Amino acid sequence: LHVLAIGLAGILIIGLLIKSQNDLLRQPGQKNGYTAYNNAPTKWAVLVLMSGWQSNVVYTRAVKKIVWLDYVWMLFFGSTILYALAIGFTHQAGGSRYWYAAGMALLAIAISIDAMQDTAIYRHLTGHVYVDLRWLTKTKFSMLAIAIIIGLVAIIKNWMVVLEQGF
Repeated sequence: LHVLAIGLAGILIIGLLIKSQNDLLRQPGQKNGYTAYNNAPTKWAVLVLMSGWQSNVVYTRAVKKIVWLDYVWMLFFGSTILYALAIGFTHQAGGSRYWYAAGMALLAIAISIDAMQDTAIYRHLTGHVYVDLRWLTKTKFSMLAIAIIIGLVAIIKNWMVVLEQGF
């Protein structure tokens, strides 16, 4: 339980730091900041967005901070969900363990995709070769959602067992 609490606190703190940088990128009337990149409908829209970020020192600094904070956030987020999945994996027998193993694999793939996307954005921002990985966004979030749901099931099942045993 302590590990989950520390992980959730880390997720919250890093998330708030990312939000503060993201707020710097928001344009009036625009709901997206950093996520506008992955949500851009065309490669041209990405290039326009990127040139806007590159032409403003505050925006460039904010994007760089978001990328680095997101790497730290992935560490807290990933390890917390992994811990929840590991609880389910170690306390279940038989076929249920395959669900938790699948959740762990989905989590690892989703975090890898997120890291690759952040790296591509950073490299594009700093003038390196651009690799368009926006198409992976829906896959990444779908995998994360499934891993989170499986992790929550593991935590709930574990708490039910603890409550039945009377702490």
